[in-house]
Amino acid sequence: MQINYMTYDIRCDGDVINPQVSPDIMVNSPETGPEAQPYWYAHMIGIFHAYVLRSKALKVQRAQVARMGVAHVQENSLLKGL
Repeated sequence: MQINYMTYDIRCDGDVINPQVSPDIMVNSPETGPEAQPYWYAHMIGIFHAYVLRSKALKVQRAQVARMGVAHVQENSLLKGL
C-alpha cells in the first residue's frame, strides 16, 4: 500500500507499507492535552483492497467506482508509554 503525504518543506512524498517486511507503523495522534501522546503506534496485520462507489457519484447517472486500500491494524500498547 502506498501512502502519499506532504513533507515539512511542502513537498509531495510517499512511502510503501508492506506488512511482511516492516509491519510496525506510527501515525500522528489527534489527542490533545498535557498527557497526550504525540503518536499512535500500531502493528499492521494485513492490507485489503475493495472497489467502492463514491457517495457523490450517486447523484449522477454514471457510477464512479474507485479502488481503495484498507489497512487492518492492531494498536500496539507496548509502545504507549514511550
